[in-house]
Amino acid sequence: ALGCVYKLVETSGNPRIKLSQEMVKVSVPGKKLLYRFYERSGKCLADVMMAEEEVATNGAPKEGERFILRHPLDATKRAVCVPARVVPLLHCVWKGELRVQHEEIQKVRQHADDEIKSLRFEHVRHRNPLPYKVSLSQGLFRIMHDLWEEEAPIKELDGSKAPSLESWEC
Repeated sequence: ALGCVYKLVETSGNPRIKLSQEMVKVSVPGKKLLYRFYERSGKCLADVMMAEEEVATNGAPKEGERFILRHPLDATKRAVCVPARVVPLLHCVWKGELRVQHEEIQKVRQHADDEIKSLRFEHVRHRNPLPYKVSLSQGLFRIMHDLWEEEAPIKELDGSKAPSLESWEC
Protein backbone atom coordinates (compact mmCIF):
# COMPACT_ATOMS: atom_id res chain seq x y z
CA ALA A 1 0.00 0.00 0.00
CA LEU A 2 1.43 3.34 -1.03
CA GLY A 3 -0.24 6.21 0.79
CA CYS A 4 1.02 9.75 1.19
CA VAL A 5 -0.30 13.26 0.72
CA TYR A 6 2.32 15.84 -0.12
CA LYS A 7 1.44 19.51 0.48
CA LEU A 8 3.55 22.64 0.44
CA VAL A 9 2.60 24.42 3.62
CA GLU A 10 4.27 27.81 3.83
CA THR A 11 3.20 31.44 3.88
CA SER A 12 5.60 34.33 3.25
CA GLY A 13 8.56 32.01 3.71
CA ASN A 14 7.36 30.72 7.09
CA PRO A 15 6.40 27.06 7.54
CA ARG A 16 2.82 26.48 8.68
CA ILE A 17 1.10 23.39 10.05
CA LYS A 18 -2.49 22.20 9.82
CA LEU A 19 -3.56 20.64 13.10
CA SER A 20 -6.39 18.14 13.39
CA GLN A 21 -7.92 15.91 16.03
CA GLU A 22 -7.21 13.07 13.60
CA MET A 23 -3.43 12.63 13.73
CA VAL A 24 -3.18 11.35 10.14
CA LYS A 25 -4.58 14.69 8.90
CA VAL A 26 -1.83 16.82 10.47
CA SER A 27 0.26 18.33 7.69
CA VAL A 28 4.04 18.37 7.42
CA PRO A 29 5.07 22.06 7.27
CA GLY A 30 7.29 23.96 4.87
CA LYS A 31 8.93 23.39 1.51
CA LYS A 32 10.24 19.86 1.30
CA LEU A 33 12.53 17.74 -0.79
CA LEU A 34 11.97 14.01 -1.12
CA TYR A 35 14.58 11.26 -1.47
CA ARG A 36 14.27 7.51 -2.02
CA PHE A 37 16.74 5.25 -0.24
CA TYR A 38 17.69 1.89 -1.80
CA GLU A 39 19.48 -1.09 -0.31
CA ARG A 40 22.35 -2.89 -2.04
CA SER A 41 19.98 -5.35 -3.73
CA GLY A 42 18.26 -2.44 -5.47
CA LYS A 43 15.10 -2.72 -3.38
CA CYS A 44 13.59 0.42 -1.82
CA LEU A 45 14.26 0.97 1.87
CA ALA A 46 12.21 4.10 2.49
CA ASP A 47 11.40 7.57 1.26
CA VAL A 48 12.46 10.53 3.39
CA MET A 49 11.17 14.11 3.39
CA MET A 50 13.62 16.86 4.31
CA ALA A 51 13.11 20.59 4.78
CA GLU A 52 14.46 22.51 1.79
CA GLU A 53 16.45 24.77 4.16
CA GLU A 54 17.92 21.70 5.89
CA VAL A 55 19.25 20.39 2.57
CA ALA A 56 20.63 23.84 1.68
CA THR A 57 22.48 23.98 5.03
CA ASN A 58 23.57 20.35 5.57
CA GLY A 59 23.38 18.89 2.08
CA ALA A 60 21.34 16.03 0.70
CA PRO A 61 21.59 12.53 2.17
CA LYS A 62 24.53 10.55 0.83
CA GLU A 63 25.04 6.96 -0.20
CA GLY A 64 26.85 4.92 2.42
CA GLU A 65 26.23 7.46 5.22
CA ARG A 66 24.15 6.77 8.32
CA PHE A 67 20.79 8.54 8.29
CA ILE A 68 18.14 8.72 11.03
CA LEU A 69 14.54 8.30 9.86
CA ARG A 70 11.74 9.67 12.03
CA HIS A 71 8.07 8.73 12.07
CA PRO A 72 6.11 11.92 11.30
CA LEU A 73 3.69 11.61 14.21
CA ASP A 74 5.24 9.28 16.79
CA ALA A 75 8.38 10.59 18.51
CA THR A 76 9.15 7.12 19.86
CA LYS A 77 9.50 5.59 16.39
CA ARG A 78 12.82 6.12 14.65
CA ALA A 79 15.26 4.04 12.66
CA VAL A 80 18.78 4.28 11.30
CA CYS A 81 19.68 3.22 7.80
CA VAL A 82 22.70 3.40 5.53
CA PRO A 83 21.39 3.68 1.98
CA ALA A 84 23.40 2.09 -0.82
CA ARG A 85 21.80 4.54 -3.26
CA VAL A 86 19.95 7.84 -2.77
CA VAL A 87 17.72 9.29 -5.49
CA PRO A 88 16.00 12.71 -5.35
CA LEU A 89 12.34 12.31 -6.29
CA LEU A 90 11.20 15.91 -6.84
CA HIS A 91 12.29 17.88 -9.86
CA CYS A 92 11.23 21.38 -10.88
CA VAL A 93 9.24 21.06 -14.09
CA TRP A 94 7.95 24.62 -14.47
CA LYS A 95 9.36 27.94 -13.27
CA GLY A 96 7.99 30.58 -15.60
CA GLU A 97 8.70 28.18 -18.44
CA LEU A 98 9.03 24.46 -19.07
CA ARG A 99 12.34 23.31 -17.54
CA VAL A 100 12.40 19.67 -18.67
CA GLN A 101 11.92 17.93 -21.97
CA HIS A 102 9.03 15.54 -22.38
CA GLU A 103 10.16 11.93 -22.37
CA GLU A 104 8.79 9.28 -24.67
CA ILE A 105 5.89 7.34 -23.18
CA GLN A 106 7.85 4.07 -23.37
CA LYS A 107 10.63 5.54 -21.19
CA VAL A 108 8.09 6.82 -18.67
CA ARG A 109 6.34 3.43 -18.61
CA GLN A 110 9.66 1.59 -18.17
CA HIS A 111 10.64 3.90 -15.29
CA ALA A 112 7.30 3.27 -13.55
CA ASP A 113 7.69 -0.50 -14.04
CA ASP A 114 11.24 -0.40 -12.65
CA GLU A 115 10.13 1.56 -9.58
CA ILE A 116 7.30 -0.89 -8.87
CA LYS A 117 9.74 -3.81 -9.24
CA SER A 118 12.09 -2.13 -6.75
CA LEU A 119 9.43 -2.31 -4.03
CA ARG A 120 9.70 -5.20 -1.61
CA PHE A 121 7.16 -7.97 -1.97
CA GLU A 122 5.45 -7.14 1.35
CA HIS A 123 4.45 -3.73 -0.06
CA VAL A 124 2.95 -4.99 -3.31
CA ARG A 125 1.41 -8.33 -2.33
CA HIS A 126 -2.33 -8.51 -2.90
CA ARG A 127 -3.27 -9.71 0.57
CA ASN A 128 -2.41 -7.50 3.57
CA PRO A 129 0.30 -5.35 1.96
CA LEU A 130 2.49 -3.41 4.40
CA PRO A 131 2.42 0.37 4.08
CA TYR A 132 5.51 1.83 2.44
CA LYS A 133 7.43 4.05 4.87
CA VAL A 134 7.67 7.77 4.21
CA SER A 135 9.79 9.23 6.99
CA LEU A 136 11.00 12.64 8.08
CA SER A 137 14.57 13.74 8.57
CA GLN A 138 15.64 14.84 12.05
CA GLY A 139 15.52 18.49 10.99
CA LEU A 140 12.03 18.36 9.48
CA PHE A 141 10.79 16.36 12.47
CA ARG A 142 12.02 19.15 14.81
CA ILE A 143 10.46 21.89 12.65
CA MET A 144 7.13 20.04 12.61
CA HIS A 145 6.99 19.34 16.32
CA ASP A 146 8.23 22.79 17.38
CA LEU A 147 5.53 24.37 15.21
CA TRP A 148 2.99 21.90 16.58
CA GLU A 149 3.79 22.97 20.14
CA GLU A 150 3.56 26.67 19.19
CA GLU A 151 0.23 26.32 17.38
CA ALA A 152 -1.66 23.67 19.35
CA PRO A 153 -4.04 25.02 21.97
CA ILE A 154 -3.15 24.19 25.56
CA LYS A 155 -5.95 22.81 27.69
CA GLU A 156 -6.41 24.53 31.01
CA LEU A 157 -7.07 22.45 34.09
CA ASP A 158 -9.52 23.99 36.49
CA GLY A 159 -10.11 21.94 39.62
CA SER A 160 -13.89 22.31 39.43
CA LYS A 161 -14.23 21.56 35.71
CA ALA A 162 -11.16 19.52 34.94
CA PRO A 163 -11.83 16.57 32.66
CA SER A 164 -10.25 13.28 33.51
CA LEU A 165 -7.03 12.61 31.60
CA GLU A 166 -8.75 9.73 29.80
CA SER A 167 -11.27 12.12 28.21
CA TRP A 168 -8.66 14.45 26.70
CA GLU A 169 -8.63 14.63 22.96
CA CYS A 170 -5.45 15.72 21.24
